Amino acid sequence: MSQSLQDQLLGAGLITKERANKVKKQKHAARQKGKKKPELSESQKLAQQAAARDAERARELNKQRVEAFNKKDLAGQVRQLIHENKVDRRGAEIAYKFTLDSKIRQVMVTPAQQDKVVSGQLCVVSAKERFELVPKKIAEQIEKRIPGTVVLQNERPKETGDPDDPYADFKVPDDLIW
Repeated sequence: MSQSLQDQLLGAGLITKERANKVKKQKHAARQKGKKKPELSESQKLAQQAAARDAERARELNKQRVEAFNKKDLAGQVRQLIHENKVDRRGAEIAYKFTLDSKIRQVMVTPAQQDKVVSGQLCVVSAKERFELVPKKIAEQIEKRIPGTVVLQNERPKETGDPDDPYADFKVPDDLIW
């Protein structure tokens, strides 16, 4: 087979390999500049626009599906937290009443649980039309995932007594039931 002119010149030593590569790159660049993208017809432009709209719609639908999945996932996490950490209320004899959406609701508790609910150690959470008691730390985790699930979270009132109060030495017991 015959060699190309470039190979023959390289073999004769008339040019260097670097010079041959440089010329080759220049020729390639000149050929690329001469090529232009063909102009699109009106129908091709419309087809591209329709494809772009379809792609945008598909992205939006996918985003909605992902949000729905995440919402279901969070709801499952909350159900699991409540199920695993709910306080056993067997033997509950006191109806602890609270308001929710301007309606009075109640949850049955034991006397010890009532003290903990009042002091804020236990919180009331809504779980499928039922109310459960969970520890405060768990209630905070639940509230981070789905706000509004914790329906009652008492805070221990800070006792700032009046120094001139003549009845300061006479405390009212917490378990006083009227």
